[in-house]
This record gives sequence, structure tokens and C-alpha cells, in this order.
Amino acid sequence: MLFTLRTRRPLEAAQLSAMAQSVGYLLSAAGPPLFGALYDAAGHFLPPLVLLLAVCAAMIVFGLGAARDKYVDDEVA
Repeated sequence: MLFTLRTRRPLEAAQLSAMAQSVGYLLSAAGPPLFGALYDAAGHFLPPLVLLLAVCAAMIVFGLGAARDKYVDDEVA
């Protein structure tokens, strides 16, 4: 629904959805190996959990930006 609310035409919605899902899947694929590497390096869960909190904070910031009442093509023009 987010993509259709931020675009005016179906093609724009499809393009925005493809871009967001591609970036999202790439970032989410890096999460478990990074979490494991941080745990292996530190020997405890504090650094990976701090990373998760930082990611959550970034998600809040980007989510608030995505919730603005603007269309995608308004940003380009």
C-alpha cells in the first residue's frame, strides 16, 4: 500500500516496489552473517544487539520520511 500511496501511476508503483524490495533483501541478507561475525569477534551479544538498536533507529528515521504526504515524482521536479 505504501508504494501506491506514494506514486500516481502503476508503472511508478512497480518501479518503486522493485527498488525498495531489492535494497531491502540485500540489506536483510547481510544481517545474519554480520550479527554472527560481531558475536564471534566480541565473544558476547552486546555488540550485535547495539547494531540491532542502531538499525531500528535508522528504520524509524526512514519510516518517518516515507510517511510524509508526498509523491515520488514531487521529489524529482
